[in-house]
Amino acid sequence: MNQAIAKYLFQNEVLYRNSSIEVESPILPKKVVESEVASSQTPKESAKKDENPPTVIHEIVPSIKLNQKVLILTQQISDSEKAFLSKILGAVGLGLDQVDLVELSKIKTLDYQSFIGQKATNQFISFGIGMSKLGWNILLPPYQIKKVEGISFLLADTLSDIEASQSLKKSLWEGLKLLF
Repeated sequence: MNQAIAKYLFQNEVLYRNSSIEVESPILPKKVVESEVASSQTPKESAKKDENPPTVIHEIVPSIKLNQKVLILTQQISDSEKAFLSKILGAVGLGLDQVDLVELSKIKTLDYQSFIGQKATNQFISFGIGMSKLGWNILLPPYQIKKVEGISFLLADTLSDIEASQSLKKSLWEGLKLLF
């Protein structure tokens, strides 16, 4: 395979991991520890009652509530990119209020099991974010529809790259015609 083509196709994908290379660890759920302490008890009373007060551990898993049938994923979105995205969505008969717009820079990760479990999304469009960056084991060819568990996925370049390139706009339009 030509090196330039391989670099383009797999630019955001992790093809293999070398254990000698330090990799940024994935975001794990934070643990919160609560301890019951009665403020009205004196130190003697609390020592008599229990030397080791019970602790409760709760996991805080970052998740988002999805409401729309279409999910748009970007790293982050500027006002000009949002205006461009609005034009793209208008071409397929949608508005920004009719999609779930998720910025990965704000949520850090999107849990696959909770995403699938919500059963809200039918179409998933990722602008510039490969699924391996989310920790999902889904290989998406750019600008081609791939259906996984009843959800149609479309991987595209970043909005700023698409806005600057006529050929990327055409590729996106072809993909969107198949998606909608």
